Amino acid sequence: MLILNPEVGGERHDEIVERVRQLVVAGDGAVANIDDWGERRISYPMAGQATARYMVVTCDAPASALDEIGRVLSINKDVVLRSQTIRLTKAQAALQKERGAPMPADDRPEGEPFPRQQRPQRRRTR
Repeated sequence: MLILNPEVGGERHDEIVERVRQLVVAGDGAVANIDDWGERRISYPMAGQATARYMVVTCDAPASALDEIGRVLSINKDVVLRSQTIRLTKAQAALQKERGAPMPADDRPEGEPFPRQQRPQRRRTR
């Protein structure tokens, strides 16, 4: 998952995603899906930004390619606010390839906070 700076512009975002795709293919991997979730509000400001563009790249790549992708993304801090690599089991990966990366399930109206669950009461011991 890539969280990209919205002020930089779409062409720089496309360059980063294309570079990630090239690195996966160069590392003998395959990109199954690139899912653009669009611009969304983020829960806390990153680099002074309240919104960001989310991109999910679903791929099958060796660890060396993922390490190189992490290195390249860390160099481009003006474009990439955050990135996260998630390793799936073979069953999860097969399901993701079949369906593609799902959209996040968030049916709250804009600006409404997440509901908080009640915490269990702690017992005090003396």
